[in-house]
Amino acid sequence: MEVFISYLRNSIFNDDFMSIKNKLISNTTYLFFDWFFISVISFLFQMITVKLLSVSSYAVIAIIIQISILLTSFSLFGLDIATRKLIPEFLKNKKRYKVNSIIRFSIKKIFFISFIVTFLIILFNRQLSSIFNLDYKVFFFLASMVIITSFYYYFGSIHLGFQNMKKYFFTDLYGQIFKFILFYPLILIGFDYFGPMVAILIGYLVTFLTRIDINFLKNISNKSHLDKLILKYSFPAFIVTIFVSLLNYTQYIILTLFSIFNLTTLQTMENIAYFALCITISTPILVITNIISTALFPITSELSVEKNSKYKQAYLIKLVLRYVFFLILPISIFLILTSKYVILFFSKVEYLQATSILPFIIFASLFCGLGTLFGGSLYALKKPKLYRNIFATVVIIYFILTFILTYYFYVYGLAVSYMVANLIFFILSVYFIKKYLSFKLPINDFIKVIFCLFISSIFYLFFSPLFHNIIAIILLIGFSSIFYFVLLLKLNFYIEEDLKIFDYFIEKTPIFKKQIKYFRDLLSNFVKRSYH
Repeated sequence: MEVFISYLRNSIFNDDFMSIKNKLISNTTYLFFDWFFISVISFLFQMITVKLLSVSSYAVIAIIIQISILLTSFSLFGLDIATRKLIPEFLKNKKRYKVNSIIRFSIKKIFFISFIVTFLIILFNRQLSSIFNLDYKVFFFLASMVIITSFYYYFGSIHLGFQNMKKYFFTDLYGQIFKFILFYPLILIGFDYFGPMVAILIGYLVTFLTRIDINFLKNISNKSHLDKLILKYSFPAFIVTIFVSLLNYTQYIILTLFSIFNLTTLQTMENIAYFALCITISTPILVITNIISTALFPITSELSVEKNSKYKQAYLIKLVLRYVFFLILPISIFLILTSKYVILFFSKVEYLQATSILPFIIFASLFCGLGTLFGGSLYALKKPKLYRNIFATVVIIYFILTFILTYYFYVYGLAVSYMVANLIFFILSVYFIKKYLSFKLPINDFIKVIFCLFISSIFYLFFSPLFHNIIAIILLIGFSSIFYFVLLLKLNFYIEEDLKIFDYFIEKTPIFKKQIKYFRDLLSNFVKRSYH
């Protein structure tokens, strides 16, 4: 047995596994580009929207977008996640016809469900208008949003399953550019909050149309067991999606409903706007973990059809966890330390009250991102029901806490409930992934990161009273970050796997090769020391 384990450990560095790691780097790179460019465009979109519209108008957009995400999760029925899971498996076994079969089956189901949801929204738009105290016209926009975003997400999942991250990135970019070009003129000519909403809708439509590929519908297999197979994965994924939506996309609805106890409509809209801004600020934390877990997901799914692949899967999860922790913990802490400046950078002085709930939202996003990494890996390891059960437990706890704490402490209670629920999600996901893959958390790396982050935070806090504007604070954060990276060098944090990332970019990047090679060689000196 020991010989066999030794063989597996040695095989992790063979050519086949090297290509898998290169694919992980490639997937992550394009998904990072997708996040970076979309984030820049979305940031400008958000900043201009916040500055041009009133707090109540901005809150209307936040409410409708959140409801549309919630309803879209119903329309997709988990078929997007199941498709993303099964495509790599079928391609690994060279059964492309099965891929096309599940795509065609899924498109039919999504169209039918989204049509029903859209019809119900239009039919009951007056009642919805009364419940949410919003103009009934916004629900016609919501009806259109459900159909378009359902296919936007589904066709995106197809490309993620094929690991065609390059096309996923560029199609997303096209839609975001259209969104950004349209929303500002629409606001100026008097559309108010309808301007950004129409621009968002058109952006999704452009991306969806550019993701369509007729080859997805060729060479269809009529075997009914494929329908049963995708439903086996889609139904638990659907339940999880509903739970995720209830956990992450109901805060504005909850605040609206609880406002009937002791708050006016104006105060409610202000608190919704504060919560929405905190969610926006904490987005980079979630996105970084989602990028890495999304890049890893099809690879883990592909490995799940191989025999004796648990060590490889555990190795990859442990490796990406190290990078996630290395990146998102510093971002989380510095967002909290600079919360006042961050809020002013994103919005206006009226939003400074959001500083009191921002730390809770940031830590909630941190735990949610880490939990998603482990939970998504459980699903990829053919444990969809366990993944569902974890989320069911978390959501039940979340709503119990929310009912109690929001009633007594309103927005603060909701923020604490959200943080605690995501912490439980993270703990449960870690427990079960360790149970099935039997790997150890990189505790030594975690300790090094926390220690270096603590020292760099002290550095920032010592000098921050000397600076009083955003530009100076950004420079101070930059120096603190450099201090963080250098301290990690001194503690021999970096490993040979880090050098392979530089090697990949040296090979693939047409520009800045000399600069990348310079940093790679500099880092290699410290890596060699750590292995002597």
